[in-house]
Amino acid sequence: MKKYIIAAIFLYLLIPYKLKGQAFFHSINPVSTQTISQRALEQDNSSDTLELPFFDDFSYSQNVVSPALWLNQSVFVNNNFPINPPSVGVATFDMFNSEGQSYPYAQTSPFVADILLSKPLDLSQYLPEDSVYLSFYIQAKGLGWSIPNNKDSIVLEALNQEGEWVHLWSTSDAEEFLTFKNIWVNLSDTNFFYKGFQFRFYNYASISSSQNEEAINNDFWHLDYVYLDSHRSVTNRKNKDVAFSSFSNRIFTPYYSVPYSHYDASKMTIDTLKITFKNHYNQTLSVNNITYTLKNQNGVLYDSLSNASIDVGTSSPTTMSYLLNAPDNHLENYPSLLSDSTIFKSKLYFKAIPSDNLHFFEGNDTISFQQKFYNYYAYDDGSAESGFTLIGDQAQYAFKIEALKSDSLRGISIYFNPYRDFLNEDVPSFSLCVWEDNNGKPGSLIYKEELLLAQFQSGHYTFTNFKFSQAVKVDKNFFIGWENNSRKVYSLGYDMNNTNKNQVFYNINNQWKASHIGMPMLRPLMGEDFELSKIADQSALSQALNVKVYPNPTEHTLQVTSDTQNKVNLSLYSPSGTLLWYQNNAFLPYTIDLSQYPKGMYILKTSNKNQLITKKIIKR
Repeated sequence: MKKYIIAAIFLYLLIPYKLKGQAFFHSINPVSTQTISQRALEQDNSSDTLELPFFDDFSYSQNVVSPALWLNQSVFVNNNFPINPPSVGVATFDMFNSEGQSYPYAQTSPFVADILLSKPLDLSQYLPEDSVYLSFYIQAKGLGWSIPNNKDSIVLEALNQEGEWVHLWSTSDAEEFLTFKNIWVNLSDTNFFYKGFQFRFYNYASISSSQNEEAINNDFWHLDYVYLDSHRSVTNRKNKDVAFSSFSNRIFTPYYSVPYSHYDASKMTIDTLKITFKNHYNQTLSVNNITYTLKNQNGVLYDSLSNASIDVGTSSPTTMSYLLNAPDNHLENYPSLLSDSTIFKSKLYFKAIPSDNLHFFEGNDTISFQQKFYNYYAYDDGSAESGFTLIGDQAQYAFKIEALKSDSLRGISIYFNPYRDFLNEDVPSFSLCVWEDNNGKPGSLIYKEELLLAQFQSGHYTFTNFKFSQAVKVDKNFFIGWENNSRKVYSLGYDMNNTNKNQVFYNINNQWKASHIGMPMLRPLMGEDFELSKIADQSALSQALNVKVYPNPTEHTLQVTSDTQNKVNLSLYSPSGTLLWYQNNAFLPYTIDLSQYPKGMYILKTSNKNQLITKKIIKR
């Protein structure tokens, strides 16, 4: 997943001092201890020059902005963070770069974080009297846990022909922008009307200290419907455009994914496709030829809706519903990615509104999503708008899974919010746990996989897969989760677009307590055995590390080799998670001297830019 930013603490368990710990939700939170230096905001004139009109509402399926319009990729394009956007898809500004990591110069004072820079435009044929306006919609927070503080802001600037960046608009008043507001800026300066004009948005972010988090941040700004053109009137701000504003993106509930071999249409609750339209014009418009298709990965059609229509008014968004048909149970006829995986592709579109040849509005007339059948159950939608942290020795967290049949549990896939430097900071260890279901609460412990480390994979919402040492037989209902081996386990990603149904419990004082907020990003890996590099949906893993460590156990030295890598980052930890030694950019094979350490168990982490794995080391 890019981008998350965990910010201010919202919910605490108010627990007396002598009790074991506490649990709380918070915004997504980056932490960095590196030296701060303000990054230069430099323009790039190496690209082709564009003509007016310029329009982008970020309604495309990828998570980065269009290179046809923009010169950098640091903002995060998504459908999950905004609330009631003007059109489906926004560009989110936060404190993370395109790799989903906090900027290295993050600090408590405001600093420039994400930048969205337009390609050069040719305005040489225009004059101030041509009424050239740049308009856009902006929202603060959205589904983030808390709002940007008053030190943080979002800024719009334009480049004049003298090479100077000129301030056009900014705000730090997040309270004023909790709903989307439409901003219009008139380009009236004659120095803007030249070939090579550019504009840019960027946000100032900051880290603020907290009693329970080393640093927390709450700097979400969502940008949409950016439109620059001439002969526009500030007294008539309407565009003849109807756009998709939101949609449901799954076929059945409550799952976003079920294992391919578990699927049974008779046991599923079929979802209703809910589509929200937003009318940007000053009168009711009819939307015609609304079409929906559901196809397997070979293009075979399994469900469709054709030639539907609806009138979309101007006062508020209009919603249309369609009861979906699920694929039948003959999955053995469907080609699969693995023995337990396949994908169905859904597409929804309508005929564009005639708009006086303004065809650039047509992009928001089509949306699509994929229904996944992978080797796991997923209750979350794949994006973390918030996070959950559990503090306390031996504190426990449990999430109830209601499977469609009994099977072997092979491991757990977890999304950790990326708010620590895992190579250079102490990393607490934890144990993954599996419990029986005892009348809706965690019961007897079935299995425990000990001494694991929280890991963050680079990329957008990339889960870490923890494979068990052995298969665990589970009934239809069971709990998965973890137990702290030290005071703290890092932030678990939380999907705030969905709410768990009496599925989440935590134990911090020998008593299980329920939490009904959001949906945890924990996924049980089911069915057949697998190699970690072959788990479905591991988009960030370009090549397995295939690291070999020997001899293990060892008395003195440890040899690290790999068939596929020649340079990795290495770090050694105590069982409690204390960092003992590390070497970045170590050339393999590499010898680690353990002679100075006492006998016992240690944890070795090996990572490259795409993957991080852990191994238990025994020193005799």
